[in-house]
Amino acid sequence: MKKSIYLLGMAVAALSSCSQSDVVEMPDSRAIGFSSFVNNNVRDVTEVETGTIGTGFYVFGNYGTGDSWTGQAFNNEISTSTYYWQAGQTYRFGAYADGVNGKIADASFDASTQTLTFPSYKPGDANDLIAATTGDIIANDYISGNKVGLTFKHLLSQVKLTFTTDAAAVYNMTITEVKINGAVSTSTATYTNGAITWNPSKASEASTGKEGYTYDALSNEAKISSGVSCSQSKLVIPQSETNSLTVTFTATISGEARGEATFTANLGHTISGITADTWTNGYRYNYIANVPLEKVIENPTGKVKIEFTPTVDPWEDEQNTNVTPNKVP
Repeated sequence: MKKSIYLLGMAVAALSSCSQSDVVEMPDSRAIGFSSFVNNNVRDVTEVETGTIGTGFYVFGNYGTGDSWTGQAFNNEISTSTYYWQAGQTYRFGAYADGVNGKIADASFDASTQTLTFPSYKPGDANDLIAATTGDIIANDYISGNKVGLTFKHLLSQVKLTFTTDAAAVYNMTITEVKINGAVSTSTATYTNGAITWNPSKASEASTGKEGYTYDALSNEAKISSGVSCSQSKLVIPQSETNSLTVTFTATISGEARGEATFTANLGHTISGITADTWTNGYRYNYIANVPLEKVIENPTGKVKIEFTPTVDPWEDEQNTNVTPNKVP
């Protein structure tokens, strides 16, 4: 499992022309079945994992020989749809799930290049987009009843925003109007043999594709205080140049003092072992923003912060005293 990255600062044609009676007479062992495994599971968001995917994924399949893949078995259909192996044929499958049981109507699969395409995709927090392709599958190896193995990868990233403060509990803080500005929020994804590409890049994405991401108001039972933080995660499109992105939010203080202030923070990062200033598919990122009380309360010049000057009484040395040791009989 890939670790979270913590950043301070703040992924239909029928198989044949058989009639329904012909289909039910086929041996059950020849039905095409799948076993699935989700690799590198990427929380607020609904994550798809090996234990939750079940049969709730969609499949494209073509069969043929050489460079001809005109035979069709599954055409953006749920994995439990019934198709049967054709002896002597070679198959290529592409599969995906847009969250558990999630279907993308305009998804497509090119068997010749083994590429799944998801045009103009916009993430939702219940839609953990995963995908897999198989390479060449020889029908004769599976007619006995073996299932086709699928290892899914996450196509999206997760970005968590965490808010903390050093303010004492009598100062209740809430965070509202939280937004990551200028981030790519709509883009086309292709998945080819494990390689994931989001295109166009952020630099060339149309303005309608860079709407950013808006988070809910954040509080913990209506307050954030010292030792009490609050956070929310969102599924986002992987992208580079995150150092050019900012998050803006409003902090509101109530209780013994009152006030409101708007803040901004940059979302760049440099951490050994991962690509700097980039959200990579399959990774969680956590940006932590500590909001100082004195920058939020109203009329800070009219309020005097309670501060302390600590001193400790020194140890006093007494005079040396000689003692006479006596042997114990």
